[in-house]
Amino acid sequence: MKHPLILLAFLAIALPAHADSDHDAARRALERGEVLALAEILAIVGRD
Repeated sequence: MKHPLILLAFLAIALPAHADSDHDAARRALERGEVLALAEILAIVGRD
């Protein structure tokens, strides 16, 4: 029974770290101009 608890503890620690990585990648893409911020997209859609 100890092994499932160890696995759950590992996942609880590892998954938020993965989310941070995704956030950092999205921020870098925004800084490089590869994507638009949501506010910019909504402004464009609102004009149409």
